[in-house]
Amino acid sequence: MAESHQSGIAHRLAQAILAAFICFQIAAAIGEEPKEKPRRIIIGQSEAKTTLFGLPGSGSKFLYVLDTSDSMTLPKGKPLATAKQEIIDSIDKLDKLCEFYVIHYNNVPRLLDMTAGRNCFGTEDNKLAAKRIIAAIPTGQRTEHEPAIIMALRMRPDVLYLMTDGDDPALERRDLERISRVNEGQAIIHTVQFGKGEPKRGADWLKQLAKENRGQYKFVDVSQAENNPRP
Repeated sequence: MAESHQSGIAHRLAQAILAAFICFQIAAAIGEEPKEKPRRIIIGQSEAKTTLFGLPGSGSKFLYVLDTSDSMTLPKGKPLATAKQEIIDSIDKLDKLCEFYVIHYNNVPRLLDMTAGRNCFGTEDNKLAAKRIIAAIPTGQRTEHEPAIIMALRMRPDVLYLMTDGDDPALERRDLERISRVNEGQAIIHTVQFGKGEPKRGADWLKQLAKENRGQYKFVDVSQAENNPRP
């Protein structure tokens, strides 16, 4: 009888200790929120490194978002031509297990289809197709930045490169907040702005977009590119 009583006490004591430990773990979890959403890890994917205008990218899925509105053809088509070549060079650094996609936009975003609807991996055939298709991207019409950025982020890339001259309409605070909500900390967003001499006024949103999404901003002076043509 005494042994049974002692066994019951020991069992209740063990339950109390376990309950206290669980409560402690819950309290600790509530009191400390993660600072950054953990990146997805998918078994079988390869992680590669590349650059675009010197901005580094690392991951398994890369999105290149290119403004092809009328303003990107001035002066002398240089911003667009420079951006296209940089995209091709950046894609060329990727290995065959990484995915890459290109979205070009004016008032409407369009995803370049280089693989007839299949996933676009960094194979030599896909890189050759990309080179041909990117070179033929048309230009024209007005600019709408946000739809193209949102479209790219919904594809869940590790790195997003945005290339534009930052022409109006500029993104406002509420637009940047909406982009961050869609991104959920997943993608690093690098922004590249083209111009002649100095950055356009009112394009600070490009710096802010990069800063708020762990990326970097870079200004490319196309007048310097004219004086120093690519080899």
